[in-house]
Amino acid sequence: MVNASDFEKAAQHLQRVGAQYKDHPRIDLVLYYTGLAYARVKNWNAAAGFFKRVVEEHPMATFADKAVYEWAWCERSRKRNKEATAHYELLIKQYPKSGLLTKVQSELAELNLDVGAQDAVIAKLTDTMKTVTDPKLKFELQYQLASAHFKKKDYENSAKMFEALIEGGGKSKLLPSILFQAGESRLILTETIPAREHFLAAQKASPAAAP
Repeated sequence: MVNASDFEKAAQHLQRVGAQYKDHPRIDLVLYYTGLAYARVKNWNAAAGFFKRVVEEHPMATFADKAVYEWAWCERSRKRNKEATAHYELLIKQYPKSGLLTKVQSELAELNLDVGAQDAVIAKLTDTMKTVTDPKLKFELQYQLASAHFKKKDYENSAKMFEALIEGGGKSKLLPSILFQAGESRLILTETIPAREHFLAAQKASPAAAP
């Protein structure tokens, strides 16, 4: 039922099942899918409650790490980044072999970048990239690393890093941002000619510029 289009009804049905069969051997799975169903209709409060129950009542479940991850996203969706950060850190600590680990480290770095912890983010991203083999994920991590240097006001490095991403960013939705921030970096360094070239390229690459 969770795969049906009517997730609200699915969530309510699963919630009733969970309440009726509290001692069922797979109640952990029922709780998890109830949380997913509520998350699909953006009922973040209800979804968070079910993911929380999975983590606290069934921490050894095979998908408990996924429950922590979804719980973190519920908090991010409610603009509760401090709580989301705590959940990410819990996943890293409690489930060090999770397949979500690299993704979590990337998203945690993004949150830390938003609160101004650039040095910690730079160190963490640099370390994480040593083990990443997925090209798409590595590209995103390199973008975050360049952004961290920009926010640190290390414009020499941010310019070089954003420019290194341009060639591989042809089909990426990040390309306009990459070009613009490369231009910003060069402009701050008073290198107006490359800055202008990047700004013009960013304008052309913007979806709004498409015919």
